[in-house]
Parts: sequence; C-alpha cells; structure tokens
Amino acid sequence: MNSKFTRGLRAIGVAFTALACVGTNASDAFDPVTKRLTLESVTVVGKNYNAVAVTVNSYTLLTVGSGAPTADTFDPNTNILTLGAVAFQGAIYNNVQARINSYTLLGVGGGLGPLNLTDLQLSTCDDLTAVFETGKLPRVRGSVENLADSAGFTIDWAALTTAYQSVSNPNESDVGAVARQWTTLHPTSPLAPSLPVLNSLVTIQSDDTTALEAKGFSAAWKTEVKDPAFQALYDNVFHANIAFPAHAIMAKHGARSALAACIGQNLYNLHGFADDYDSGNQILSRATAAAGGTPASGAVSETAWLRAVADKMYADEMNAQTTRPGLAQAMRNGAPRCLVLRALVDAGNLDLTQRPIDTGPYGVTIQ
Repeated sequence: MNSKFTRGLRAIGVAFTALACVGTNASDAFDPVTKRLTLESVTVVGKNYNAVAVTVNSYTLLTVGSGAPTADTFDPNTNILTLGAVAFQGAIYNNVQARINSYTLLGVGGGLGPLNLTDLQLSTCDDLTAVFETGKLPRVRGSVENLADSAGFTIDWAALTTAYQSVSNPNESDVGAVARQWTTLHPTSPLAPSLPVLNSLVTIQSDDTTALEAKGFSAAWKTEVKDPAFQALYDNVFHANIAFPAHAIMAKHGARSALAACIGQNLYNLHGFADDYDSGNQILSRATAAAGGTPASGAVSETAWLRAVADKMYADEMNAQTTRPGLAQAMRNGAPRCLVLRALVDAGNLDLTQRPIDTGPYGVTIQ
C-alpha cells in the first residue's frame, strides 16, 4: 500500500463522531458507536483506493460545504480528508472537510483487518477466540469474573481485562477503552462512575477489583451489555486493540492466511504485546528460530512457520516463566487451544473454509 496513504489513514479519526449514515444517497458511512468509517473510494496522491474501512479516533472538523458532492480525497501533506457526501441524522451533508489525527485501518478493497479477511473468516477467528476463552458459543455476554490470575476482572467472550494496559493506549485497559467510548456517547451510563477507577488501576498496575465493585461496575456492565450497540463497541475494541494489531504482526512475518490471523489474535490475546519471555513477540522469535525463518524471508512455507508458532505457544503455555500470581496456571489451562490451532494447520485449513471446525477438548463445533 502507498506509504503516504498509510500515513494519511493514520489520521482518519473521529471527524464524525456524530455522523451516522442513515440515508441512501451518501457514499460514505460512519457508525458513531463502533467508530467505523467506510469510504466507497478515496484518492490519495493521485491513486484511488476502493472500499476503505477504518476505526476513527481523533479529528478537527473544518468545514461543511454545499453544492454537488466532490470525490473523496486525502491530502497527506495537510492531513485533510474531504468526504463528498455523508448522511447525518436523516440529512446528507456534502463536501465535509476534517483534519485527521488517529485511526485503526480495518481494510482496503473490502477485506477486514491487515490480512483482508472476509466477514466469515473474521467471525470464525472470533468464534475460536470465544471458545478458547470461555468454552462456549454463542459468544458470552455479561460475564464479569475475577479469576485470580493477575488480570483483575476478565470480561465476556474475548476475555478483555481491567488490569492490563491496552496496546493502543497505555493509560487505559481494553475494558477501560470500552467504558470510555461508551460513556462519551452516553454520559449518564451507570458505567460512568467506574471510569476513573478503571484508569487508576492501570496507572498503578493493580488487579484489585474491590474499588470497581464499590462503584457498581459489575452490575453496570451487565446492564449495558444488553444493548446491541454496546456489544458492537466491545467487539470493535477487541479488533482495534488486540486482533488487528496481532494480524499486522503476522503479516509482517509474511503470513497471509486467515488461519495466521486466528493464531496471531489468540497468541497476543493471552500473551500480550510486551517483550518478556512469555510475550507474543518472544514466542514468534522462538518459533522463527525453530522453523529456520519466516514466510517473509522465503526460507520456509507459511504452513511450516504456523506449525512452529502453534508448537512454541503450547510449549510456553505449559511452562510459562511469568511470576504473576495465577497467570502461569491460567496459561496452562489455555494450552489445549494450541493443539486445536495446530490441528487446523495440519489439516491445511488455512482459509478457515473447511467446515465444520472441531475444537477438540472444548467440545464445541463451529459450523
């Protein structure tokens, strides 16, 4: 992808946190809950990109014009995005300009994430994550548990936690990101009193949950999660903060398959993005050494490399070096997922289209 376009998309932020595409004539759409902006096409430095999707985070709204809509353009020199037509509260506004500040690129050309997954492939990755984390499908909603594994509260199907820093913002946890974005849209939410506590726990790196309970956090979460928009926001935070960054790391190593995305998101969801012995980065390093290279180097096939990754994941989870209370046991409990992933590699199910998918010891079949 054009590097200027990549830098430009880094800018696509919440220029339209209030914009929602509800009309039928606007070519662009923005969901203010999930912060997903989709562009039918956009021109960057003379090159056109179709079906661009991003999660937006920060912006400065400049102008709302009039007249016939122009083409969508992005100027990487000024970070100004022009949207030809955007629908907002039942009306369509033409030629909206915003200076963009931050983003998460979801896909170009209709795919999702850095590996351009189909909806079915991403859904399958998420279903496998849900099975590995909770042992259940449909995906668990409204589960708030302290598992005594140094993570604080572990919440819902993707096991987002209150104690660990988010890779996208070290000042908040992934659960904190959900609460912050939701309470920005809904200031009277019962989650609002918990937000300062969530942020303080990350700052002091504490897995304590008593202060959250004093604010009614568990009950508030279980109330809000009944709203489908809240569920969509949770999913979006998981994708933006864990799944898609993990997919990007797998792509950097030369992997291109949906199974690589699935292995990556489950690796980093449990092991994190730091650089300690048990981290996802170090496991990939040991896997690369064992395989004799990466797909990017041309030394090994993607299948051989993914097999090594699954094997090194299993070895680490059975013998984790962490000293965090309860975490080593939590990793041992999660190790069977590595065998499921290894079986998918051995079966050659790299595109995740061979159905049904057997999750072995988890006892759940994905149709």
